Parts: sequence; C-alpha cells; structure tokens
Amino acid sequence: MILAERTVEGPVTLTAPTAATFADLAAEHTGREVKRVVVDDEQWVAGRIAAGTPEPMARMLLAFFIAARRGDFAETGPRLEELLGREPLPAALV
Repeated sequence: MILAERTVEGPVTLTAPTAATFADLAAEHTGREVKRVVVDDEQWVAGRIAAGTPEPMARMLLAFFIAARRGDFAETGPRLEELLGREPLPAALV
C-alpha cells in the first residue's frame, strides 16, 4: 500500500485522528445526554440470554465490550487521513 508517496509493508491500521467514546456517539446520535450504566459482565450476558440471544453469541458480543474497556479501539493515528487525502468524517456522520 502506498501512503503519502511512501510504501508501507505489513498490516496497516486505519484510524481517525481522535477516538470517539460511547458517550460521544450516544450524544451525537440522540442530541441529548445518555446515562451510561455499567453492569457486571456475567449480569450483562445473563440479560442478553434472557432477551433471547444464544449464550455463545452473547459471550462473543461481550468480548467486544471487554476489548473496548481495555482501550483496544482507542488507537488513533494519521494514516486514514493520509490515505483519504482529507480529514475523516466524524463517526456521527457515517
């Protein structure tokens, strides 16, 4: 892949220059503050199962929340902007 007139070897992580939080996205999509309630992982899985989600699927979805809590999706960098040749759109507009 060529970015800004240079070749990059290996995997390329494409991220926006700033990371959006769940609170940011909720406020942007609803136009109001949304109260975030954090529940225990097992309580969350039990709630999903009670709502009809198969347990393996509930546990797979939980893995995304655990990764977000660890900050796995908070990485930022300039490469997406370089590739696009412009600033990326905010998540609310996508």
